[in-house]
Amino acid sequence: MKKKMLSLIMALILTVMTVTTVTTGKVEAASDTDKKAESAAGFIYESGNSDISVKVMEMLGVITVDSMGTWGADKRVTREEFAKMLVQVSSYAGKVSNSDNARIFTDVSGGSKFSGYIKFAVSKGLMSGYLGGKFKPKQAVTLEEAINAVISLLGYTNGDFEGNISDAKYAAFLDWGLDSKINLKRTAPLNRKDCKNLFYNLLRTKAKDGTLYGGIFGFTLNTKGDIDYDKKVNESLNGPFFAGSAWRNAVPFKINTARLYKNNNLCSISDINTGDIFYYSKNLKTVWAFDSNSDINYKALLENTRKGPYLYGNSWKEKIPFSTVNALIYKNDKLAKESDIGNKDIIYYSKDARTIWAYDENGKIDYLSIINQNKKGPYIVKDNLLSSLPQDVRNGRVYKNGELSESGVIADYDVIYYSEELKTIWDYDNKVYGVYEGAKPNKVAPVEITVAGSSYQIGSDRVGYDLSAQGSIKEGMRVVLLLGDDGSVAGIMPAESIQTVVVGYVLKSGMHVSKDSSGKSDLHNYVRIVDTTGTEQEYDTKLTNLMEGDVVQVNYVSGEAVLSKVTPASIKGKVSSDATRVSGMTFASGARILDVAKGSYKRINVNKLADIELNSGNVLYYSLNKYYEITDMILWDATGDLFQYGILLTSFMMEQDGVISGNYTYDLNGSKYTNTSQSVLLNTTPGPKGFLIQNGEIKVFKDLYRVQVTSIDKNQIRTGDEVYPISDNVAVYVYDGNQYYPAKLSEINNQKNYNMDAYTDKINLLGGVVRVIVATKK
Repeated sequence: MKKKMLSLIMALILTVMTVTTVTTGKVEAASDTDKKAESAAGFIYESGNSDISVKVMEMLGVITVDSMGTWGADKRVTREEFAKMLVQVSSYAGKVSNSDNARIFTDVSGGSKFSGYIKFAVSKGLMSGYLGGKFKPKQAVTLEEAINAVISLLGYTNGDFEGNISDAKYAAFLDWGLDSKINLKRTAPLNRKDCKNLFYNLLRTKAKDGTLYGGIFGFTLNTKGDIDYDKKVNESLNGPFFAGSAWRNAVPFKINTARLYKNNNLCSISDINTGDIFYYSKNLKTVWAFDSNSDINYKALLENTRKGPYLYGNSWKEKIPFSTVNALIYKNDKLAKESDIGNKDIIYYSKDARTIWAYDENGKIDYLSIINQNKKGPYIVKDNLLSSLPQDVRNGRVYKNGELSESGVIADYDVIYYSEELKTIWDYDNKVYGVYEGAKPNKVAPVEITVAGSSYQIGSDRVGYDLSAQGSIKEGMRVVLLLGDDGSVAGIMPAESIQTVVVGYVLKSGMHVSKDSSGKSDLHNYVRIVDTTGTEQEYDTKLTNLMEGDVVQVNYVSGEAVLSKVTPASIKGKVSSDATRVSGMTFASGARILDVAKGSYKRINVNKLADIELNSGNVLYYSLNKYYEITDMILWDATGDLFQYGILLTSFMMEQDGVISGNYTYDLNGSKYTNTSQSVLLNTTPGPKGFLIQNGEIKVFKDLYRVQVTSIDKNQIRTGDEVYPISDNVAVYVYDGNQYYPAKLSEINNQKNYNMDAYTDKINLLGGVVRVIVATKK
């Protein structure tokens, strides 16, 4: 009979899975709990519509099915063969020797392979001999003999029947359903098919003590009243294991007599390879192997054996707990060679599958996050700290504020982290200045500190100590916070300790009650600024003429913050296309650039400045390091990204109680808004516009430049000989009947149907970007 194909499905991603090493030919025993988890989470055996009674009898060893699925169903069963079958379906299965040379019948040789089974069957009253001391082993067994045997196996004796014992047992045979699929006279001989049906019926029958007879083998019945064979098979599965060079030694039966499957298909031994996942059933003497092309979610099983991540550096090969010879190696999830693994890669490995995965910055993992979890720090740079680091680290890579830089940029009071394995230093110079106002939840165990009106998480035990009663930092002191890689406070000290200049853009000015350096509260002028790191800070000042939009410099004199206005910087030129230079100067790696407009701001990457024209009108401030590289800039609306773009629908002025304000309706991405603003008093013309909106109020309108579109090519438009890039957030509208309808760029790029106008935030020479496109039907 042809075997039905195994159907294997991944039920759950493993939460508990014991996968053992088999390359040495040994398999470690898993606990019962682990085995159950493996069975439930690996694959499920399903026998389909095949004859379960055949499978059950094969499992018990009553019949033997060959590779062609045949088992001699019509062959007559002799008495000696039947004796062996009785043992196989009894509680003594596996305990009777087939080489017992005890001779109790004159016609049964002591060397017969059935002698032990015959002795057992007779001693238990399951069978009997004939007069003259004979057993007649080659004679066919009859149904009546078989009925007497199975009823005895159920625990009944002759004393349990009245009248004609033979007739009473036959009646029980019929009443109990032992005759299912057997249609023979009592004196008829049995073939293997009859015996198969008889013993299968026996397993489904209750014994004299009321228990299911098949229970002695761990069988249960399904809802149809049949033996739940699939459940039994799944409970008997061992695995998953990974195949090594000696995987056959790990299987507790002879492979050359077993059934082997590879990805659900019958296979030979040579088809099972190192790295395959395999399961086996000792009861069925069957092995199922799978590779990455199978449907059992090989990857999920493999990843559950994966260990890492590790930062092994140059010594990665020595620290892998197996030989890399013949190991599978992947670099950024692509098949690779041992030489492709670098000393700065993140390593994972599976000892079981002899597989190594390596990743660098280009891999599909959170490289920086993993690095952060494995680096040492934070440390505050002072007192020759750098000279105490390992030589390889000092000579290695340096990242400044997250970007690759040079070791010379590390300055005193920077916050650094390092990895000896990766020979890398991460340097941060983000600082916050202001008055220390308090700690939460308390000074004994602070987790958060408030300085200059803003709160910061504490990221160092040392900071917690400095804020405690034993520490040197007290409320009302002017302090500097040294921020680490995640923005938390890595260090704190009195402001006079660091002779550093802070430059920022004024967001707000006014008066408030605050503490002075002696801890006394009083009314002071103050400004709230944002520095080039994007950090907001508050400072008390004696100046009364500071306003929103000013750029100020903060110097510390005897611990007091002294503010002064900064004269706008003088710089003019177009930023290079690779955003590395402007006006003959180079941008430092990790340059801090702040784009501002009317009280709004955004920290930007230098790449956003590519091809943009800078001049005295939009450069408010810049600073240079000792290498004459630009390290910090404050720009006025350099990128245009602070604005939202859409359509101004209506605009008119209104006066109420002597207060003049503007009333506007506008559309942003298909949503319409109405706004009354006293900040914008210009009765501007409706149409495509840029809107600077703060707290729901329009602060500034930006007029856009109209150009006619001659063609659209993916992310740019062409107008004559000029090309403009299209913003990723471009607003697209169809204009028809004095109405604007929001659309997608892909819906209006057919110029046979539309005339199109693009609106840019600047002219082309200054690096304009298309912010709005309006298509009008022809």
